Amino acid sequence: MKKTSLLLLTSIFLFTVSCKRDNKDDQPKQKSLAEIILGGWELTKMDVTAKATLLGQQVDIIGTGEGFKGVATFKANPQEISSTAGANVRLRVVLGGVELPLDTMEFENVFDLHKYSVLSNEKIRLISPEQDTILCDVKAFTESTIDMEFVEDIEDEDTGQLVRTTFKVSVRKK
Repeated sequence: MKKTSLLLLTSIFLFTVSCKRDNKDDQPKQKSLAEIILGGWELTKMDVTAKATLLGQQVDIIGTGEGFKGVATFKANPQEISSTAGANVRLRVVLGGVELPLDTMEFENVFDLHKYSVLSNEKIRLISPEQDTILCDVKAFTESTIDMEFVEDIEDEDTGQLVRTTFKVSVRKK
């Protein structure tokens, strides 16, 4: 009886190990961001948020992208982006709990002729033609979509104040 139980346990163990090996081989490998980023991408989302101070009060600026058009193309050699991608961002301001429509900003040729490098599956560095650097945090990606977020300090033309602005951008493979 002990020999039969030992033989049965050994068979079950070998079968289990064999199945685990098969399952690992059946799983498709996800491509890296560096592999999938090449080619054309169209904007599907471009949201903007910022906080500023005006006359001692906090001002929240909220922007929602719309009217997406064009394509941003990531090239391999040299690593640069050519772009006709653009969007309108409808801005509204919340001041003292009151929401006010502000304006619509037009973004054209988003990231055109920026150099780029994929630092990891979680981070992309963009370098503008003026040599300004933007680090984009990649929140999620598949072979056909990328969701990213980056922060940029933008100077307010009226007050000269630097306003920390967060952009949430999503793109899909064209």
